[in-house]
Amino acid sequence: MLRELFPEPAEPVPRRVPRGLPVLLLAAVVPLGVPVMLVRVAGPVPAWDSIYAEDLGVFLVQALQHPWHLLVPYAGYLQLVPRLIAQFVFYLPLRDAAAAFAIIGALVTTGCALFIFHASAGHVRSAVLRFVLALAVVLLPVAQLEIADSGVNCPWYLLFALFWAVLWRPGTRAGMAGAAAVGFLTAASTTMSVLFAPLLLARVIALPRLREHAVTAGWAAGCLLQVPYVVSNLGSAQSRAAHRASPGQVLAFYGHEVVLPALGWHLAWRLQAFAGRNGATLIIGAILVVVFGWALLTQRGQARVFVVASLITGFLCTAFGATLKSGVTTSTVTENFESGSRYTALPIFLIEAAAVVAAGSFICPRQHRLRTVAAVTALVGVLSVGWVTDFRYPGWRGGTINWPSTATAWLHACQRTPDGVIRVPTGASFNGAKTAIPCASLRRLCRAARSRGGCRERAADPPGGRSGWRVAARPRRPSTPSSWPWPRSARPPATIMARRAGTDPGTRTAPRSGSGRGPRRQTTAPHPTATAARLPGPRRHPLPSWHRASHRSPQKTPPSYTQRDCPRTDRFPTGARPSSPSKECRCKARPAHSAATARRLPPEAARVKRRLPTGSQRRCRRRDGGQRPGPLEVGGAVRRPLPYLS
Repeated sequence: MLRELFPEPAEPVPRRVPRGLPVLLLAAVVPLGVPVMLVRVAGPVPAWDSIYAEDLGVFLVQALQHPWHLLVPYAGYLQLVPRLIAQFVFYLPLRDAAAAFAIIGALVTTGCALFIFHASAGHVRSAVLRFVLALAVVLLPVAQLEIADSGVNCPWYLLFALFWAVLWRPGTRAGMAGAAAVGFLTAASTTMSVLFAPLLLARVIALPRLREHAVTAGWAAGCLLQVPYVVSNLGSAQSRAAHRASPGQVLAFYGHEVVLPALGWHLAWRLQAFAGRNGATLIIGAILVVVFGWALLTQRGQARVFVVASLITGFLCTAFGATLKSGVTTSTVTENFESGSRYTALPIFLIEAAAVVAAGSFICPRQHRLRTVAAVTALVGVLSVGWVTDFRYPGWRGGTINWPSTATAWLHACQRTPDGVIRVPTGASFNGAKTAIPCASLRRLCRAARSRGGCRERAADPPGGRSGWRVAARPRRPSTPSSWPWPRSARPPATIMARRAGTDPGTRTAPRSGSGRGPRRQTTAPHPTATAARLPGPRRHPLPSWHRASHRSPQKTPPSYTQRDCPRTDRFPTGARPSSPSKECRCKARPAHSAATARRLPPEAARVKRRLPTGSQRRCRRRDGGQRPGPLEVGGAVRRPLPYLS
């Protein structure tokens, strides 16, 4: 009897289609399943713009604070898969964190559906019914209430896959590796996997061969990883075992929250409006009793054993969760909110799976074709009532915060915080305490953080505002030289101020050669570095060319930097490109801390002594032929830049 619960893999049939066609069909299911899961969540904020519950307050925040700390318990046990997802999101742009959590959650759901499609071949021979079973995973009626499109609730979908992995007998090494991975990841992410211990014990008894227990080994490894954290939590005051629900509350929870919405969430509410909550529960319960009772009485072998195993496993899952989380049995349930809906997901799916297996038992050559078609049509018709009415509706999952505006606020807070740590409310604590987040981790999540010093994120527009890109991690420097904050102890010489104002007698106007766009200002005796190469930058400043050229950096600035990213000594952009190679200049900047020792000289004296007017130590000489320019020794004196140039 136990071996009937673990049937042999289906015998391969002669191929009637090309070899690569099934692979292409399966590859097309994933791009279709992910948008379906994302669209199902309705609400003021779409699923790809919102982060649900612990994904933000626990896993993302802790990934920002302590990267790759995966073996950290939460709520008394490990949650490995949600932490792995948050660690992956850690390396993405901050604005895309919400979309990453939602898309990965939808991918996990679709992947579990594909796994169930393959693993259920031993119990469901018809490919059409196996497709209906996989569709029941994606179109689960209560998914939008809590578990859809999130990282923290991915283990609940892994429980679906683990149930079928326990009953599956893979014939290839790839299948055994997949079953072992599902067992390990599920057991290392939720303590609900302990409910499959009776099925695994039956598997060990029915299948004594070692190669049949890949899933058993993976499940045991995940449980061993959980044991130290669960045992240490049992003696703490926060242990859920200290506040258990009564058996009456557990039975009421199973009837009202599992049996009643088994055929559809909104259908259950329509029946409640007609016959009351208890009356509607009796109506749906009577329908299920008739269907499964008829299957137990008329069918033999695999179908009967599977129906019993699935219904018992679903009831144990609900009883275990409701007993340890007693608050879900007394909380108020509305049409768009149910705090314990995650504990009802697996039992409802197992009810639908039992119905699919019972219908599949009619597809047999000994049965009449009319009865087979009638059974399949009745099954699809009953299940489609809930799938159509519950395809899209607002639930608890859709009532989260708008993440793009929150991400922009975090980056702006980092811009104003000098110590590099911001404290923001994330929902991690119930008393409203703020969480400290290092700004260095937030900048890592920016698109341009690796190529420039600031992060550019698209900020949320105020009502009636215009959209645009805003710098979110570095303040913008004043664009005009007159607004630069000159130090009080190092005001610029009067000559520089006069040249800035255009009143210096050493300047004259000359027409531009080859253009009629008006006069330009030019010195009567320009310095040899007057036409030095201009540093790349988005702005130009009206400084004299000799002043701009005298403060060039000896190294070429990478093209990915902007003027804001240059060092302090190079914040003054230079003039035009040199007109000939003989006028190029190689300069070397000196530290700014000793700039006060420089000696100030007027432009006339500087030209006589062949030194820069600011007293800088940078030297330039004309280059003859094609030789590289080098420093020009002038009296062996060491000159340093003034403080207002550093």
